[in-house]
Amino acid sequence: MKDPVSASLCVRVLGPLDVALNGESIPESAWPRNRTKTILKLLVTSPGQPFTIDQISEAILPAPDASRGAAKNIQARVSELRHLLEPDLARGQDSQYIVNSGTGWLCSVSCVKGARGKTETPGASSLSV
Repeated sequence: MKDPVSASLCVRVLGPLDVALNGESIPESAWPRNRTKTILKLLVTSPGQPFTIDQISEAILPAPDASRGAAKNIQARVSELRHLLEPDLARGQDSQYIVNSGTGWLCSVSCVKGARGKTETPGASSLSV
């Protein structure tokens, strides 16, 4: 297992989403579902800001609803995302990238990098977490 302190995640958000884990892009075939990727896209739009199940449902489901089925679907997609980004993450263990805020989830960002690697404000072309 990679040392969590030295692990890095880079999410490029301009153009097609590109997610690199420890310098290697995660191939399209590794994503279990499109909704899993869509949740990451949503979370990186406001790094550090928690999104509730209702907010995620409204953003990603074709007909958003507050049903138990929708909540379970989103929880399952978040679990897939956490395990895709941290394959060795044990059940119930905290993720260093996708953090449970108690009412939802947030993307934990340590720095934001632009196209040339300069540190910028959120909304730049890539986010490194």
